[in-house]
This record gives sequence, C-alpha cells and structure tokens, in this order.
Amino acid sequence: MGGEGIEVVREVRLLGLIIDESLTFNTHVKTTCAKAYRILQAVGKSGQNQLGPGHIDHQDNLYCSDRTSPDVCRGCLGAGNADIATKTKPTELPHPADEPRLSFEHYKTELRLDEQADATNIYTDGSKTDDGVGAAVVLRRLDRELKTVKIKLATYCTVFQAEMVALHKAIQMATKVISPKVNLCSDSRSALEDIVSGRSLNPLVVQTRKTLKDLSNYKEVRLFWIKAHVGHEGNERADQLAKEAATDRKRKPDFDKCPVSTIKRLLRADSVRRWEEEYDGGHNSLNHKNLPPNRCIRE
Repeated sequence: MGGEGIEVVREVRLLGLIIDESLTFNTHVKTTCAKAYRILQAVGKSGQNQLGPGHIDHQDNLYCSDRTSPDVCRGCLGAGNADIATKTKPTELPHPADEPRLSFEHYKTELRLDEQADATNIYTDGSKTDDGVGAAVVLRRLDRELKTVKIKLATYCTVFQAEMVALHKAIQMATKVISPKVNLCSDSRSALEDIVSGRSLNPLVVQTRKTLKDLSNYKEVRLFWIKAHVGHEGNERADQLAKEAATDRKRKPDFDKCPVSTIKRLLRADSVRRWEEEYDGGHNSLNHKNLPPNRCIRE
C-alpha cells in the first residue's frame, strides 16, 4: 500500500481487543481470563495477609469475617434474624398433570365487574417507598367496599414480594366470601405472569398457585391485570392502603422473608466499601499493587 509492504500478522490488538487471524477470539478470552485470575489471586493474598485466613470468599469475591454466605451476613447487613426466601426445589413442585391451567385477562371498563351481583371483586396492590414496604387487599361487591386489609412488610423486601403477598392474602380471603364468583384484580403484570406460567420457583408464587388451585375447586375465579393509576376506584383504594401500610413505622412486619437479591446487593455494597477502605488506608502496598483503584469498581 503506497509502495510499502503490509506485514501479515497472526493477531492484532485494537482498543484492548485481541483479534486473531481466524476471528475465533480464543487468544483474547485466554488473556482476559488470565488477567482476572491474577487479580483474584491478589485479592485472596490481600485478605489472608491483612485480615486473616477465611476472610475472603474466593467464589463470590466478597469480604466477611466468616466464610461469606447469606446466612452469615444477613444479620450484620440489616436483615436481622429473618428467614431467606430461597427458591423452591423443583422436586417439591406438583406434577405437571396436577398443575392448574391459569390465565389472566386485561381489565376493561366495559366488563362492568362492579355490576355483577353474584361476584366479589378483590383488588390488590404492593408499594415500596423510602419509608418502607406495604401491601393491601380491597374486597368490593356492587360498588360497595366490604373489607380492607393492610399488610406491612420488612423494609428489605421487594415490591414484587409485596404484590405476591397481597395476591396470596386475597385468595385466602376469597375462600370466605359467599359469592360463587371471584374476580382478582392486580396491577402487577409480572406477578400475574409468574402465577399463570407455572415455571417460577419463587416460594410465594408456588404457594399462591397452590392456594388458587384449591379455591378454583369450588369457585369460579378470574384473574385480571388492571392498569395502574388510571382512576379505577378499587385499584386506587388498594394503592392508597398499601402506601399507608408501608409508612406505618409503629407496626411490626407481617412478612419478613428476605429475598436473595437483597442479600447479594448488601454483600456487594459492603464488599466494595471495605475494599475501598483497605485500598486507601493499607500500609502494605505489596498486597494491593495488582488491584485496580477504587474508582474502577462498579456498583
């Protein structure tokens, strides 16, 4: 090119990416893995020298005074003595032939559910704010409010848990109504999709499906997804009560199962905090020379 020969090479580095002649990227993968392993070894060495054996969990790369696990760390990171909401074992699920076939509908005003004299309409909602987590259930029939329930959840619970707790409570309450028909209305599409799919191992979903199956044996049950904050009286009332439950600081939680996602988030935040403290205040530079600076750590 331009009178000069172009050298043929087996690989070239471009913006940190190693491109080989066959475009397999095997060299790039090997190089990246080797670099990551060197950093992991440095972290392990730092933990053993500075903090004592067993202070680093090499599998999760997280700091803790004991071998890092959700059971050990939940107390020191804010989950208290609460049980962890672990996934249901597949072997504990019912046989597929025994699973109910479920579906949900999109709520429409023209359905006029509030005008059905032989049906009870139950609205549910979950709320998570800076002040806490709450859920609520509202029972209505013929435009009349029959009963409401507010449920307080622990502050570390997720809004999905709040939605599922409300739905499960609604199904339990539906077993006591005299109406032969029950319409369950929720504005959480993700919760309804998990319930009808039958594939979720979330313990709340599994429990809700079982309770719903039992209810369907002697009542006609329909599930509805209702769009939130569009002025529907039942949904707005449930939303209001859920927020009240979330902000009630004097009430003890009715549900305190700690989700694994919260444990992981707290562990990672604590890991990054300790790492930065030791990086900034460490006296033995040999333990930290291979570690990236704290500004490179992503939350």
